[in-house]
Amino acid sequence: MSSQFETLFHRLKSGVSTVELAYVPHDQWPLPRRPSANVTTSGPLRISVLDSSFNPPTLAHFALASTHAPTCLNHDSLGSADFDARLLLLSVRNADKSLKPHDATYAQRLEMMILLAKDLMAEKDSHTPNGESNLAQPGQSNVAVAIIDEPTFVGKSQVLLEFLQERLASTSVDENRRVEGNDQSGASTTPTPRLTFLVGIDTLERILLARYYASEEDMRQSLRHFLSSDGDDSYILCARRVTQGLIEPENTRERKVLSAVAKYLDFDRVVMVDIGAEVKTLSSSEVRERIGLQDALWKEMVTESVARYITRQNLYALHDGI
Repeated sequence: MSSQFETLFHRLKSGVSTVELAYVPHDQWPLPRRPSANVTTSGPLRISVLDSSFNPPTLAHFALASTHAPTCLNHDSLGSADFDARLLLLSVRNADKSLKPHDATYAQRLEMMILLAKDLMAEKDSHTPNGESNLAQPGQSNVAVAIIDEPTFVGKSQVLLEFLQERLASTSVDENRRVEGNDQSGASTTPTPRLTFLVGIDTLERILLARYYASEEDMRQSLRHFLSSDGDDSYILCARRVTQGLIEPENTRERKVLSAVAKYLDFDRVVMVDIGAEVKTLSSSEVRERIGLQDALWKEMVTESVARYITRQNLYALHDGI
């Protein structure tokens, strides 16, 4: 599978494509898994995007990726309390991070992200009778994995929307042909994707830093286009978390961030959520540190499939075996 990923990386880096899908649960993604599932063209197709370094994916990633759509996103939908699709996204050109010794390679991260995607779908499906997909909430079994060569969230929003609009247009054409072939009426037109980026508060703070933009005015205009109904129409869902060693209380930190948000954006464009006390303290760096210290507790911080993969690949170890 690594050779397949190398082809995707090459296409991205050479400019052949802007986004590459490394895994999709079915050919119609981000549309629902089954053609009979209810898809509206009058409202948006709501897609959550968890963009992270996934080095490695943790239970905090799992919890954040499982988060349901907030109420403010449901005003023009069919009323479902969940996203229509989910995307785990890896940027191969992060604005802050570069590969370090003992880091997982991008190919290894993609393999772990695919394991996480399958864990998410298995978890969701386990709550339905006989393990069948829950069609009332299609996003729960509609998780894909992709890579992008874009360092900023503003840029990722624009690139992803263009990619998804093109993919949905192509998918809708194929679906219309299928419907016509079955002599059915009422073939749907192309739905409009709406992105919700799932982030931690540290990432939200970076999004609001002027140093990532040409000027403060450029930041204001970029953020407004990113997060306004007359621009990309994207949202941000920010998880509250506890950061070890942080002197400033988390509620004070949150107030400061939301105050900064209010300077540039409509209030409901950034929504704070809780992902659970047990997981909001977890971080990828702590997993790596515990592995380096041969502390077996790291296995309780990731899913079982990711733990098996890390052990098999001997990732993050400072010695010959975990």
